[in-house]
Amino acid sequence: MAYIHFFAFATVAAIMLPTITMAADYIVGDGKGWNAGVDYQAWASSSDKVFRVGDRLATSEFCIKMKHTTMVFIQFLSLLIIIASVDGLMSNSSSSHASTRQHKHYIVYMGKCLSLDAEVVIQANHEMLSSYVGSVVEARNRIVHHYHKSFRGFSAMLTPEEVSELKKHDQVVSVFESPIYTLQTTRSWQFLTENSKGYFSGLFDRASQTKNVNVIIGHFDSGIWPESPSFQPRDLGDVPSYFRGECVPGDSFTPASCSRKIVGARYYYQGYERSIGPLERNGGLFFRSARDDYGHGTHTASTAAGTFVGGIQYEDKSGLMARGGGVNARLAVYKVTWFDTCDGSDVLKAFDDAIHDNVDVITMSLGGRGPVSYFEDPFSIGSFHAYENGILVVAAGGNYGLQGSGTVCNTAPWVITVAASSVDREFVSTIQLGNGAAVVGYGLNPSGHNDFVPLIFGSEAAVAGSSVDLANQCNYQEVTYDASVVRGKIVVCVSKEASFQDDSWSKANFLAQGGAVGMILIDTTADFNLVYQVSIPTCRIGPDQAAILRNYMQSTRAGSRIAKISGTFTTSGTKPAPVMAPFSGKGPNVLTPDLIKPDIAAPGSNIIASYPVLDRSIRADAYYFFTDSGTSMAAPHVAGVAAVIKAFNRNWSPAAIKSALMTSAISVDNTGHPIQDAGGKPATPYDFGSGQLNPDHAISPGLIYDFTVDDVIDFLCYHASNANQVAIMVRGVVKCSKQPPFPFQLNYPSMSLLHLDTYMELQRTLTLAQEDTTNQIYKSVVTNYYGNVHVDVYPRVLDFSTGIRRQTYTAKFTPLAPGFATGDITWSNNLGQVVKTPFVVNAFG
Repeated sequence: MAYIHFFAFATVAAIMLPTITMAADYIVGDGKGWNAGVDYQAWASSSDKVFRVGDRLATSEFCIKMKHTTMVFIQFLSLLIIIASVDGLMSNSSSSHASTRQHKHYIVYMGKCLSLDAEVVIQANHEMLSSYVGSVVEARNRIVHHYHKSFRGFSAMLTPEEVSELKKHDQVVSVFESPIYTLQTTRSWQFLTENSKGYFSGLFDRASQTKNVNVIIGHFDSGIWPESPSFQPRDLGDVPSYFRGECVPGDSFTPASCSRKIVGARYYYQGYERSIGPLERNGGLFFRSARDDYGHGTHTASTAAGTFVGGIQYEDKSGLMARGGGVNARLAVYKVTWFDTCDGSDVLKAFDDAIHDNVDVITMSLGGRGPVSYFEDPFSIGSFHAYENGILVVAAGGNYGLQGSGTVCNTAPWVITVAASSVDREFVSTIQLGNGAAVVGYGLNPSGHNDFVPLIFGSEAAVAGSSVDLANQCNYQEVTYDASVVRGKIVVCVSKEASFQDDSWSKANFLAQGGAVGMILIDTTADFNLVYQVSIPTCRIGPDQAAILRNYMQSTRAGSRIAKISGTFTTSGTKPAPVMAPFSGKGPNVLTPDLIKPDIAAPGSNIIASYPVLDRSIRADAYYFFTDSGTSMAAPHVAGVAAVIKAFNRNWSPAAIKSALMTSAISVDNTGHPIQDAGGKPATPYDFGSGQLNPDHAISPGLIYDFTVDDVIDFLCYHASNANQVAIMVRGVVKCSKQPPFPFQLNYPSMSLLHLDTYMELQRTLTLAQEDTTNQIYKSVVTNYYGNVHVDVYPRVLDFSTGIRRQTYTAKFTPLAPGFATGDITWSNNLGQVVKTPFVVNAFG
């Protein structure tokens, strides 16, 4: 499986990308019709071999990168030009008015919308603007967005003179320039910290930028691109003396590739070659070294620990600054994946080395599918031993959330499992239809169509006898298409697969092989703003916008339908945010239902981060930044914060760091309401665990839940077939009781009771996280409550000012009626420190 991402240079450039092949674990096509004999190619790693449509390629089922995969055989067919200003994207050669250099993007706000008919409002907007710009056609070309649901207005490219006149219109409330967002980062880190107030405001930024942040993140992924500006050591001091790793040389990677930032590098391929075959057999470019040949590793590493990189241009924005979480943290790289696949033995060997090397935190954007015994899962085993040695493992929660509940992976309690959420940024692309209507969707299009082009359904290009349903899905694996019909047109496709692993990218690039000039993807699984870079302008739309499109196409005869897709316009401040990503793995924890998983959520949708420069005609240290999505992108956000916490609390256990992250998380969005799932319903702990990562408050958590290795051994006893199994695992004398403690008795920062017949009491112990006990009095309250279970907490006050640093409370749950109940037990003091513990109870009483 493979993927492709949009990238940006720090300077304007036009680059023709090389021909590259990637592997997939399914048949690409049936070899008939216009796809017969076509070399369907992909960009991500270079190769001399090209697989023809119909080839079946092998991959391993064991290890799946937690990013947006299933993008097969993609070829960039066009030059990607990064435009430095928004009017460069929005200019139209057909304009007979003022120079596009005079045009800026303005919002024309017209108050409450009195009409529920979108077409009426859109037509009125066109007619209104036409009186200022000369014609309805020109108005259609100028307008970027139509606002017609909650309020009335539009945004458009306007000159100062036109703005001045529009302000005089009696139906216009205001006209103002659409803000040029002062993004000082790639947004996700700013979004996570911008709402902190008082003492907590800027706390994480100050801590993460402290020069003495001698902490090392072990990074399990596809390697690293050491020349990236994100990994330059800048003012970092010597490598910490406690680090025992090394910089293993290999292809295009020497000891000099390591630095005070990248302090170690290892790579593991032996298990892969034994399980799957020689690396050469794949046919793609690879480096038998720690150098990243796939991109995923560089992206996640820069998210966790990338240093500040300024002057970035991306889509319609310039002057951006990229950064990771632990900007002064070090990286020890352990390359375990090849061609998006890894072998479990290689992963376990990486754990073996990383623990020995003395890394402080491990980030692992990898995972398998389906529940696997804690004793038979290399991730679980390796992370347990990391925990034994004081190393917290941060792991992706998986990308199978669209398949329903129980899809979260990496569920061991000694791991912090991360779900994916959105940030308040969208990459918007609009579709102008021939009737003047506009459809708003999402896409990464460096440029759009200047002129209207014909628009067809996928079924209109299928050969006779094809399934209309499959043809409209643009299912090129099952349907043969006529290239003469596709050529020069925008093709409308429908995505119906309830999986993060849909192949919308390959559909667009496959259509491009047949000469299509655009694709509109109707996403019926989730109206979400995921975007992907492909070789032709592409726009992804949800059901509401699809209704406008369908209405136009069904009311206009075939051959007369026309449309054009715009370039991308980046917006920030989107509300509500965060929203849970639809692909993010969901609870309950199938292996241990009485332990909530995932643990926490972090940004994992449309994340911009560094990427390798695989085109040898480009300088290796060029500024390459790509957008990617998945729980892979969420995990390194948490790892970056965990590393900063560790740097300032060297004696904290992995459980204490995990507690600080979880109990400080927030469960409300930027509107002040509960975080929603992708369907617009309130999210639950099965979606986001304790809530959204809150870096500023995680640095100063107030109280922590701690649990020891002995507690974990009790947990293993509960799941073991016999005590000897645990004894061998820990190599010690283990006496598992006949009835080991239940998982819900673990001193975990969340509570779960999946079968409550009568009342149940759970005890938890909290430890003061700071030395000063002054005014450390905490009071409890049950918040965000939903359900029919009575919750009582006693004592209701914990007074740590007496000098007692560890205190225990009891939560009593009494069923009132059958059904689920959720909420938070929240402890707070008068200093603003809040310790939040989510619970899920399934009552049968």
